[in-house]
Amino acid sequence: MAGGIQRRFHENVNMVIAGQLSMPQAYRADLRGVVEFAFPVPWNLRRSNH
Repeated sequence: MAGGIQRRFHENVNMVIAGQLSMPQAYRADLRGVVEFAFPVPWNLRRSNH
């Protein structure tokens, strides 16, 4: 029975769930331009002049 359900599911795939990723980020308080994303991206970073 479970094999039949699995086969039927694979015959009617509307979308593929690729998973969800969320990583906590920590960075210096004087950084500006931090992109809030699921994983750290080092683009647009700069330090403030304080």
